[in-house]
Amino acid sequence: MSRTEGEGVVDAVVEETVEAAEAAVKAVDDAVPNEDGTSGAELGEAGRRAARMGTLFALLAVAMVPWAIYLAVTLPTKETARHYDLAWVGFDAGLMAVLAWTAWCALRRSRNLTIAASMNATMLIIDAWFDVVTAPHSEFVAAVVMALLVELPLMACP
Repeated sequence: MSRTEGEGVVDAVVEETVEAAEAAVKAVDDAVPNEDGTSGAELGEAGRRAARMGTLFALLAVAMVPWAIYLAVTLPTKETARHYDLAWVGFDAGLMAVLAWTAWCALRRSRNLTIAASMNATMLIIDAWFDVVTAPHSEFVAAVVMALLVELPLMACP
């Protein structure tokens, strides 16, 4: 097969892949109604882009199932992290920044408040999860109490 023929085969495969992806996006778009009842045609390019991203994230969610099973089977139950302190300090510094940005957005009544609050909620639930699952036996009850009385209620704040 010459280089030109090989390029033609690659182009054909790429074209078929694009067509299959577009068909999947259309199928999802047809199956899932828009939240406000508008049609995909009314939403234009932004709606098509959202449908493509929805399909991509749906595929990624499905791909996470075997990955999570693989990790559950292969990861050790106990591991010593070399930079455990740095991981927590870095995460908490990021959480502090998101909390401050959320406060700033709320005080200014910024249209970015929903984005900041979503980031804040995500980080708080992750913080609660890792506080509980990484707590030494002697600190487990305190971690659960903090999660239930501080982190998760803050996450649910509007």
